[in-house]
Amino acid sequence: GLHEAAYFAAPKSAIFAVVSRWQTTMKPGKLADWRAAAAWCRRTSGRTPVDPRIVRHLRRRPADGPGPDGDGDGDMVSFQRLVSEQAARSDAAWSAEGEVTPRRRVMLSDILLGVSRHCANYTLHDPLPGAWDRVLESGLVPSERALSTFLFVFHAGSRADRIGEVAAFHDGFYPRSEKYTTLRVKALLAAGDTEGAEVLLDDVAADGPEELRLRSYLPLLAATCDHNDAPRAVALLHKMMGSGSVYFEPPIFTLVVGALARAGQFQ
Repeated sequence: GLHEAAYFAAPKSAIFAVVSRWQTTMKPGKLADWRAAAAWCRRTSGRTPVDPRIVRHLRRRPADGPGPDGDGDGDMVSFQRLVSEQAARSDAAWSAEGEVTPRRRVMLSDILLGVSRHCANYTLHDPLPGAWDRVLESGLVPSERALSTFLFVFHAGSRADRIGEVAAFHDGFYPRSEKYTTLRVKALLAAGDTEGAEVLLDDVAADGPEELRLRSYLPLLAATCDHNDAPRAVALLHKMMGSGSVYFEPPIFTLVVGALARAGQFQ
């Protein structure tokens, strides 16, 4: 339909810009592999469906807990296996059009990650969802730096759903970091999942050794106070005080006192 055509047209234009720019400096011996990788990125038909368990893992609400027994998508090791299997299926489909060489896989990664940098440099938001879906389809595992670029553009484009996916993908392959946890919290709150944001923070705090700082807790505390949920705000404040890693500023206490006042606690 028209929506699907527009969805694929946006990344195609960015892919064309990246491919055209880099192709001028490409050595002749690499051109065939480069063009094959570019063709795979641009095509709109014959694509390999992404395993639904991968999507389910990336979109799982923290409050839902681990996946059911036998689901195969509820932990880090299982998720990595699913992505590896996705890469094998993608390569098998691609091999019907020619041999899938390690060089082609590297070039495929270069193009898709080049699109993310292109979008960041030119403040483009529309091409990136399609490029991210191609990353999932191909079974690629971007570096932490590359994932940060995807996050930057999705954050600038206010794509909370995609921010959550990229951050969950990161946590499936790399150690949790405060930056990614904070972005996941913001994405969950943007989706209205206050409970999920709190569960995520509790899980990260329990796992350690990553220390959560004020910026990780503040979005949830602000959302809780905005909803005048004084008991939850006070409980969260106690967690923050007990963490030993949060350094408070006066406005934080003002937030909580305001929530208490609106809840009639001072009457």
